[in-house]
Amino acid sequence: MVILNEKEITVLMYLDSALDSRPGGIRARRMAENLGEPVADIIAACESLNEIDLLRIDHLYRENNKVTDIEMHILSEGASVLFENLNYDIWD
Repeated sequence: MVILNEKEITVLMYLDSALDSRPGGIRARRMAENLGEPVADIIAACESLNEIDLLRIDHLYRENNKVTDIEMHILSEGASVLFENLNYDIWD
């Protein structure tokens, strides 16, 4: 089982809940604003989740060689791991 930290769980929960209303992808900056979190923390969590194939980064936005925003999608494996981490039984 993949163990996620709190920020990674928050990112996956947000992406999972936005899946139906935002099929074109979610931007890290908008997520950070909606959650009241620093955008750098959200970007770091997204990059970590991308490395373990739980979300897909579609586009990196850069300014002065620094990532300032990310557009991404949750992957089916990400949704599965989210449910495992929340001890959520989807069949109840």
